[in-house]
Amino acid sequence: MTFDVAGGFKANVMLRLPPNLDESGSTKYPMVVNVYGGPDTFQVVDRFVLDWGSYLASNKSIIYATIDGRGSGLKGDKMLFSGYRKLGTVEIEDQINVTRLIQNTLSYVDSSRTAIWGWSYGGYAAGMALATDSQKVFKCGISVAPVTDWALYDSIYTERFMGLPTLEDNLKGYEAAQLLKKYEGLRDKEYYLIHGTYDDNVHYQQSMMWSKVLEVNDILFRQQSYPDEDHSLGLVRPHLYHSLENFLDECFIEKM
Repeated sequence: MTFDVAGGFKANVMLRLPPNLDESGSTKYPMVVNVYGGPDTFQVVDRFVLDWGSYLASNKSIIYATIDGRGSGLKGDKMLFSGYRKLGTVEIEDQINVTRLIQNTLSYVDSSRTAIWGWSYGGYAAGMALATDSQKVFKCGISVAPVTDWALYDSIYTERFMGLPTLEDNLKGYEAAQLLKKYEGLRDKEYYLIHGTYDDNVHYQQSMMWSKVLEVNDILFRQQSYPDEDHSLGLVRPHLYHSLENFLDECFIEKM
């Protein structure tokens, strides 16, 4: 599927659908959007994939969506560079707006039970999308190992896309991209923050700074820290995915 986004570009969308899907609209299915969103990356590919999303679709009757919007690769320089020096803007807008278009286009998607989740850059993107979603597109969100302040992330990565965090260069861009400043957007929303304490890629500091901001401002959220686990959380995958599933079950429960 493709949807038009700002700038005259098109976003590619892939949906993994539950078996025996009722397309009439009489049955509404919850949807999980899996976001990565980093510059020059892509998720919508024509190949067989067997992962957690496959499990959710086949065993939980959850629609599992991925969206390649502005900033993604394989679509030319103009689309790729549309997010240059302004991380946390166009790629986040496209996740929100395209998800809304999916909800409005497909009658079997439950717009009241839609979640977003991501890992690493995707954890940042999921947090930003939930926090800046003024349309109530997402009911809940999950950030695994998110960057929350780009000035504290790997400079060889960040400065490629953002320049320098100086007054002479792009300090304002760095400040605007901080998830740390978006805390008010999570008030009264369901949010789950997960990080390993031994993460040598996105340092645990990033989530600790974020959780402190949320706590100081009395914003309720769920948090899971994995002692001695690195960025992959490789030794605790069963616990991780059971925790994610539990959170989604609570998010998607239909209140009577």
